[in-house]
Amino acid sequence: MNKILYFTNTFPKYRKELWKLLILSKKLDFHFYFSKKVFKGIEAVEIEKNFSLSELNHFHFIKNKIINNSIFWQKGKIMTLLKNNYSKVIFLGDMKIISNWIGIIICRLRGKQVYFWTHGLYGNELGLKKLFRLFFLSLADGILLYENKAKNRLIQNGFLKTKLHVVYNSINLLDQTSVFKKLYKKKNKFYRKDIRNLLFVGRLTELKKVDLIIKALSRLNLSEINYNLKIVGNGEEKQNLQNLVSKLNAKQYIKFLDGTYDENKLGLLFLEADMLVSPGNVGLNAIHALSYGTPVLTHNNFINQMPEHEVIIENFNGIFHRENDISSIIKNLNKWFSNLNSMNTRLKIRKKLIEKYNPKFQVRIFEKVLS
Repeated sequence: MNKILYFTNTFPKYRKELWKLLILSKKLDFHFYFSKKVFKGIEAVEIEKNFSLSELNHFHFIKNKIINNSIFWQKGKIMTLLKNNYSKVIFLGDMKIISNWIGIIICRLRGKQVYFWTHGLYGNELGLKKLFRLFFLSLADGILLYENKAKNRLIQNGFLKTKLHVVYNSINLLDQTSVFKKLYKKKNKFYRKDIRNLLFVGRLTELKKVDLIIKALSRLNLSEINYNLKIVGNGEEKQNLQNLVSKLNAKQYIKFLDGTYDENKLGLLFLEADMLVSPGNVGLNAIHALSYGTPVLTHNNFINQMPEHEVIIENFNGIFHRENDISSIIKNLNKWFSNLNSMNTRLKIRKKLIEKYNPKFQVRIFEKVLS
């Protein structure tokens, strides 16, 4: 059985199911190296509560040392690569992690294969930055990617198709399925034809551009209230957004809720919502919403998007507006709600999502690529 060492920054909770399935794989012997330190905005797993004693043997701790707020050194990585027996190593495809460069050299000297798990190319890289990134990615024997667009960009830049593997992304489907089934029994109470319930879930930062949806709703609700919005999250922009809501006299239909990781609370919010809105970039919140059959609205400038935008199929499980364009947001909301989303459509949305964006599907890809 191939022993795989995977070095990452931390253990986010949304990877719990995936990592457990990788540990249980009969084809791969996965070992995870990560820091106990929790990154801002990420909920970490309490491993002792979620894994058995035998499974805990697959977890190993390293320390992230951050230099100048951007360059990383992962203490413990180099000695692990020098002393351990293994066949393949997975690094984050981040060239700012200096220990990755030294790790690649060690693997080459020891005859071990190197894989990067990475976004690849976003499409907005230019000049020396793009050349340097392409050179760094070329050092890997294989590249694990989140989306097909990134794969196509690398092929266009001379990478062999056989080296590129799309593993997609996922969150803890078992937890969501349990909550979905429980709440689905109450489905009839969630839907109204007179008011559209919109939802934002995520950190409140400038990048998320929540102000755009607030301004759009102030225009949509000018003569009468047709849309409600719940904004769920915390962050440095929260007070500014609350001030904007007050300025626009929108408190009647826009409510703020603190961020939560409680799946029961989130599941209820997603099922009560007719649409998740993410005017800035969209990420795992899109997969989360779609796992409850809730469609997604976000912008269509894909080089400024996260890879999860690829899960959105326009006019089926979501819709795209022009970036930074309030009029386009209004137009596309009206277009979507000209046909009210039914529960049957929601079930189709959920079914389509979990065809690929689920941990079991990811594990099959890992086994195929790394065995």
